Amino acid sequence: MGRPPALRYGGQDRGSGAGGGGNFPYLYDEHSTYTNMVREMVELPIAPFGRIAKKNGADRVSEEAMTRLAVLAEEHAGKLVVEAVKLCTHAGRKTIKVEDIDLALQQI
Repeated sequence: MGRPPALRYGGQDRGSGAGGGGNFPYLYDEHSTYTNMVREMVELPIAPFGRIAKKNGADRVSEEAMTRLAVLAEEHAGKLVVEAVKLCTHAGRKTIKVEDIDLALQQI
């Protein structure tokens, strides 16, 4: 049968926390799914995206679909923040305000 696949730590650091610590206390093998690999890059939890999909008519939502929605939301939010930072810096502020987000949304 051979040896089992090597397990690698899924998190970015090995700090304290459940299961040996870190931001993502889970292990995955060399042949893990796309979801597990992407999950360590996503800051947002994925479960709320499943609830959003169900509230809008979906009967079932795969984990991969929820993860993809989380990635897209995070990318979109990142683009908005970059534009909002430019706007608040131009206004001589360090704090992003709602107006900055609204203007950034119009520019994207």
